[in-house]
Amino acid sequence: MLRQHISPGGVDLLALLISKTTPTNPGIIIFIIDSLIVIAGIIILKDLKLMYSLITISCVGFCVIINNSFKTINFLR
Repeated sequence: MLRQHISPGGVDLLALLISKTTPTNPGIIIFIIDSLIVIAGIIILKDLKLMYSLITISCVGFCVIINNSFKTINFLR
């Protein structure tokens, strides 16, 4: 959806709006915002099991960055 400049809402919508005004990839913005939220949760709740969420956020952010790096993908040449 981000590749077509559509967002279901939430952090994705915020990242899409920020990426339209700056030359930043939305995947990087999603990663930063989600990481800040989870780090705040780790500090407030003092539960290190939330570190698994950081691993998931890293994987999702990396996939979005790769997906939005390519403008078009041609499978048939």
